[in-house]
Amino acid sequence: MRVKCETSNVKRESFKVIRTFYLNRIVYYLLGGAAVVFLLSYFLPSFFQVAVLMIVLLLIAVIVDAVLLFGKKAAIDAER
Repeated sequence: MRVKCETSNVKRESFKVIRTFYLNRIVYYLLGGAAVVFLLSYFLPSFFQVAVLMIVLLLIAVIVDAVLLFGKKAAIDAER
């Protein structure tokens, strides 16, 4: 008799959500821009706070997007 592990089902479900989550190019461009600002902050320390702010705002935007998409069963419904 094989016992089914509940955590494996949770992992599978969370992996399905992650696989369906698509990050647009703008997210990667903003991450690259933040990396450049972090590099500039080595020479100009005042840029460090700007780079951290960029990362925090981008993270908040991605979390809000994820909550809107996956928060409720039928929060956003679209057909092609």
